[in-house]
Amino acid sequence: MKKYFIGLFIVFLILSTTGAVCSKSGTMPKQIVLQYWSDNLNPEDVQTAIKAFEATYPYATIQFKKLNVDEYEDALLAGWAKGQGPDIFSLPNTHIKKYYDYIQPLPASVTVTTVKQTSTLGKKETLINKVAQKSLTPAELKNQFVDTVYNDTVFMHQGTTDKADTAKIFGIPLSMDTLALYWNKDLLNQKTITLPASNWQTIADNTKELTAVDKQGNIIRSGIALGTADNVPHYFDIMSVLMMQFGAQMTNSQGTVSFQEGIDDNNKTPAQDALDFYSKFAQNKWETYTWNDTKNNALEEFSNGNLAYFIGYHSDLASIKKLAPSLNFDISPLPQINSADQINYPQYWLETVSTNAIDSDMAWAFVQYLTNETNTKSYIDAVKVPAARRTLVTNQLEDYELATFAEQALTAKSWYHGLNPQEAINLFKKMIDNARNGTFTIEDIISDTAAKIQLTINP
Repeated sequence: MKKYFIGLFIVFLILSTTGAVCSKSGTMPKQIVLQYWSDNLNPEDVQTAIKAFEATYPYATIQFKKLNVDEYEDALLAGWAKGQGPDIFSLPNTHIKKYYDYIQPLPASVTVTTVKQTSTLGKKETLINKVAQKSLTPAELKNQFVDTVYNDTVFMHQGTTDKADTAKIFGIPLSMDTLALYWNKDLLNQKTITLPASNWQTIADNTKELTAVDKQGNIIRSGIALGTADNVPHYFDIMSVLMMQFGAQMTNSQGTVSFQEGIDDNNKTPAQDALDFYSKFAQNKWETYTWNDTKNNALEEFSNGNLAYFIGYHSDLASIKKLAPSLNFDISPLPQINSADQINYPQYWLETVSTNAIDSDMAWAFVQYLTNETNTKSYIDAVKVPAARRTLVTNQLEDYELATFAEQALTAKSWYHGLNPQEAINLFKKMIDNARNGTFTIEDIISDTAAKIQLTINP
């Protein structure tokens, strides 16, 4: 009997050292291929996270596809109609309500299958277990990200009434851009303007000094590109933040467009004040006249050295550097109406999951993995973009090119401009053109614009 046990022990040692002993718990799930589409991210931006996720879940494959901005929305709808659309996709923060019916909100938990290799005393095992992983909660999102993210992405899930239980996250961002003030240092130096404007009144005052005209009265150098729409790249965003800074409430708690409301000391609404201020930069009867619709695109004019102030995003920086590598310029915070109550304007994308996803739990598991603090930091460090996570904003305050944009994210505010965001943009263009041409009163223009945007909210 003793020899028998010794023999068994020897056989066990041999099998253990050769790795021949193997046990498995659970069953490996079928292969899952998730389609991930974006018009904002590039393949190299997400490949590291994709490979790490696939290593953790070897039965999952993430296939990333970059589409052109102009074709993106049509491709999304056409793909889903054919059952070929993405499981995971990117959307601008202002488009969540437009795609509400196509988004599967983040559930309280996601069920995934974990695959883990272990080795104890030479015995190798593959442990396969189905587990429920707790998801990011709306409260956690509110604490971890700058304020506007919660306001833009958390909604009551349709068909429910208990607000405490039904607030759902509809997307998670990787980064956030904000409008800032680019300024030509040489042009300001020539006029002995030692510091860039920090408020809009100083912008108006500087403009009078910085504008140059020829003998025929043609503008050959502009102080700032305001007053028009077609040749001001971010006219909608600039007009929106001006309205909010002047005190306009863009929409109320019932979702009604309300920026035509409110009265100031001059018996005008804040939105009227903002539009009046904006339009005067392109009307030759005012001292601040510095811009008109014959000028080239504002980014080009700034890059060519013919524009002292340009309002743009961090995403414009690469274009300016490419067009004018020798331009002597700097970047400062967006001018304010009230420095004690700063309001800035964001532009950012959200990663979300389709209602048609073949495995929405696995899709959301990936989105949460991609946007966790570690992977987000790797992304923003590699791509050099401003952060949306509060802890990462702090890290960027010492970065010369990112600090202004990152800090402004803390005071950024967006607004819901209807089920068709492009229609709101078109209506703002018409509003600006009408104000500049003086065809209608500012009051009537504002009222008409608000009423028409309301129709896109409640068609």
